[in-house]
Amino acid sequence: MLEEYIAFLLDHPEEIIPECITILEAAIVHGWKIEEDLKKILPLNEPFAMLEEAENVGLYVHYMYCLALYKISLCKNDAIDALINGIAVSCRINLESGFRKCCVLFESLRSEASEKQITQYKNILRGALSNEKNYAYISCHV
Repeated sequence: MLEEYIAFLLDHPEEIIPECITILEAAIVHGWKIEEDLKKILPLNEPFAMLEEAENVGLYVHYMYCLALYKISLCKNDAIDALINGIAVSCRINLESGFRKCCVLFESLRSEASEKQITQYKNILRGALSNEKNYAYISCHV
């Protein structure tokens, strides 16, 4: 069933982010393993991070947050990478709610983060504090 849904999404890229959120939320609740399915659609989500419309970027940040929640039990480093991505994109457009929830989850995983991930996180925060949105986005190579 999920394969058919993924095929539908591949034909309707405008629906990918909102529906990926739904898929991730269902996987989290029901304990589904959807790694192979995610590999098919993850590359199609990257362009959303570059959009300027707050609604689309807000959806992307929420998607990164859900992806992090899903990945926590599988690979904490992947979860942290998703959070760093969400934090950086949130800073770029001043999306405070996305920034806050990603930072809170990052802090709960900080002890599992690599030095590189902690450095990226600190660079993003420095950029946010100095109100240099582009600096935060570029410095973590999102």
